[in-house]
Amino acid sequence: MLKLKSKKDTIATYHNLPQKVIASIPDMRSPEGPGKAVHDALALWEKLKSEKGRIMGELAHCTEAGPFGPATRYDAGADAAALLGGADVSTLTAPVAESRRAGLLRQLAAVEHALPGAETAVHRTAIAVNREVCQQLQPVVAEVVEDVLVQMESLLNELRDLAQLFQTLSHRGLSNRPAHWHLQAIEELILFGARGYPSLEVFIKERRKIWGIEPTK
Repeated sequence: MLKLKSKKDTIATYHNLPQKVIASIPDMRSPEGPGKAVHDALALWEKLKSEKGRIMGELAHCTEAGPFGPATRYDAGADAAALLGGADVSTLTAPVAESRRAGLLRQLAAVEHALPGAETAVHRTAIAVNREVCQQLQPVVAEVVEDVLVQMESLLNELRDLAQLFQTLSHRGLSNRPAHWHLQAIEELILFGARGYPSLEVFIKERRKIWGIEPTK
């Protein structure tokens, strides 16, 4: 059975986009590019998750006798803020008078308190960085979009001529003509739209408005 290509695979076969446009788009996957802040935030989140696993493992094998919680009360929020600020978890310790377990419990509380903030930071940073880069790319992308809209308008005008031709044929008694001498379903969809699908004319107007592109004169 023939396997249909996905949209992603099909688009991968397109090669007409100018290289200057492609070259203007930064690679956000690079940890040294504009996406560095995202990579840094993700690295901290992954580090904290790893530290949590390590601490829990050490606690599971801690045979030290003594209290199961630190005698001193620590501010988990402040500890978490320190971790999110770049402090190493090893700096969070308990006094020598307390047990090794107490120090591990302090670290665990801090890490668990910091993890949601670290995850949120990843998403917020990604959104902020993406918006900033998109704003920088606005002129480049808008130029490509405008070229597409101009071509769409040209297609729309040609289809209007075709619709007028076929209707004239019908008005002059040539209604029993071959099937391909009529507007096809996709052509009617482009010209008139359908439920849930705007006509190409409406689509072009909306596209120009959202991109801030002036109508063709």
